[in-house]
Amino acid sequence: ICIPTIGILFGFSIAALTLLLSSVCYKEELSKVSTNRVLSIDNGRRKKEIKLNLYNSTIISFSYPIVIYALLFLLFFVASIIGEIPLKWLADIGNSVFFFLLFEALFATLRMISELFYASLKI
Repeated sequence: ICIPTIGILFGFSIAALTLLLSSVCYKEELSKVSTNRVLSIDNGRRKKEIKLNLYNSTIISFSYPIVIYALLFLLFFVASIIGEIPLKWLADIGNSVFFFLLFEALFATLRMISELFYASLKI
């Protein structure tokens, strides 16, 4: 049950990101809308801050669940290769991390859907 659900959500996230990236109308209109979000880049010598518009902010927030889903797939397959863990506390920690990431990804997907509707209203 877990892997098909993650796969469906992963596919939805990829489709939403593709829809956003392939639409010229979205890019032109959303690039005009400014946000209060700032991307900070620190390369050791100097710190650079870039003010994000709505298009860049939406792309970043759409990419976040995709990374989480990929991490969940990786954790699931690593756990299935390792097999049953004899230490109960280690298995509990692994399950807790997996469920935390699963709920984090679900909430990020909901946030992504709401941002897609918000972006559609701005056009």
